Amino acid sequence: MLTYFRNIRRAWSKRVPGWVHTDLAWIAAGCALTFFLSSNFDLFEKFVVFSQQHESWDLDEFALVFVTLSLQALGLAGFRYRQMRREYTKRVRAEKAMADLALTDSLTKLPNRRAFEQKLDSLLTRRDRGCALLMIDLDRFKPVNDLYGHAVGDEVLRQVAERLENVSRGVACVARLGGDEFAVLVSRSDNAEILNSLAARIIKSMDTPVRIGAIVCSVGASVGITVAHPGSALSESDLLRRGDLALYKAKNSGRSKYCYFQAEMTEQLEARARLEVDFRDAIGAGDIRAHYQPLVRLSDGVIEGYEILARWHHPELGVIMPDEFISIAEDTGLIGDMTMALLRQACIDPFHLEGKHYVAINISPPLLLNRDLKGDVVRELNATGFPAHRLEIEITENALIYDLEMAGLVLWELRHAGVSIALDDFGMGYSSLLHLRKLPIDKLKIDQTFIRSMSRSAKSRTIVEAVIGLAKSMRLLITAEGVESREMADRLREMGCNTAQGYYFGRATPASETDLDIAASRQLSRLKSMLGNAGACVDPVGAAPKTRAVNE
Repeated sequence: MLTYFRNIRRAWSKRVPGWVHTDLAWIAAGCALTFFLSSNFDLFEKFVVFSQQHESWDLDEFALVFVTLSLQALGLAGFRYRQMRREYTKRVRAEKAMADLALTDSLTKLPNRRAFEQKLDSLLTRRDRGCALLMIDLDRFKPVNDLYGHAVGDEVLRQVAERLENVSRGVACVARLGGDEFAVLVSRSDNAEILNSLAARIIKSMDTPVRIGAIVCSVGASVGITVAHPGSALSESDLLRRGDLALYKAKNSGRSKYCYFQAEMTEQLEARARLEVDFRDAIGAGDIRAHYQPLVRLSDGVIEGYEILARWHHPELGVIMPDEFISIAEDTGLIGDMTMALLRQACIDPFHLEGKHYVAINISPPLLLNRDLKGDVVRELNATGFPAHRLEIEITENALIYDLEMAGLVLWELRHAGVSIALDDFGMGYSSLLHLRKLPIDKLKIDQTFIRSMSRSAKSRTIVEAVIGLAKSMRLLITAEGVESREMADRLREMGCNTAQGYYFGRATPASETDLDIAASRQLSRLKSMLGNAGACVDPVGAAPKTRAVNE
């Protein structure tokens, strides 16, 4: 029985606010006092006797009015109490909704950063168990937002959030931290297999394209993992910082990968941050300079053109190669400025402007989704007076997976402007014959991996021969990368390859005319040696080109 009344009391306490308890207590106290006085002092009987003694005062009528008014007041109080209770219920619901809103992401309905930090703090407080944090960042979300608008971007985020919830069941928390960044919190940290499996499932689910009506968006995700072991003294901010470092490493490892935090990542991040600052300054100071590597026609030894290769002349670190700063240019959004600056340098260089050869430049994947790319290129050509037919744009197969339709539209606009197109690293990326059929490709560029392994791999030789045969049947030109020996050049010429480039013919050199002349002389002497036995005649440098070259 006692338990029954306790349950009633708990239910009453939950449903009725505290101030109502106080009011009811005062009313009960007043009723008890009245009953006590009436029963002990016979107040009612005394009032009756007094009323009879003073009949002329009509006290009984006043008593009736008083009782009636009291009953009316009691009824009115009950009515007002119901109204106040309704208002109080609305207020409680509104406050709960506001509290939920403060802890919930309005777009994805996942917990937001504030709720996530509260959950993380509660797990770190229980140091006997530990926890694991998976930081997730979408790899190609910004181009989707820029291309299709925020409405499509929001729908992509909603579908991504739903996928995360589906593959992360049983974890402590799945949250959206902001933008295209998400986090998954696991309450136990002692099982690496569980974390590896969870990260792999997340990446696999994100690799599936997101379909929104007729629009297909390929985003992908990278995952950074950090662990707070039982007894760890890591704070909330320490764990988040480590997760960010691991995520950064995963994105720089090729994207759609996961990576665990390691202590040396802190130093790497600091070095990267310093390099980003220096890179911004280098763009303005013109320290990102164009170097040129020759492209040689194998049939007669004519240097057809030069590929523009970027080199960063750092005042302290010396010459920095593209592998170290191209990712910085893409992440900081300066890749477009850098590319146009390099193109401008090449177009105004007297050696190129006065010659008959062409120049080739590589276009980064993010730029290929820029509808203004054609306008930017044409603007530079018009400003410098460089002919459009002497410029070749090189793209990689991996750049086409972002959005094939948009890439095709941009490439056709460039073709109509008079620029030729080359497909680089053919066979190394997401190869598809559909690209050759739908896109305005003029040339295929065989990746140096196949060229360098021809001498020791029959399969590589077969692949090179097949690509050359495919190009000939489709009336496409062929350039071989990474030619480092006479034997390679001889074999490629026999196979029917049009153009070659590599250290055998010359490394990338600065823009000074002297350097280019020296490089040309060195290449001509090698070509004369290569073609001498075949009785070929080597034309002078600058002969009218019959083919065009691309970047490496």
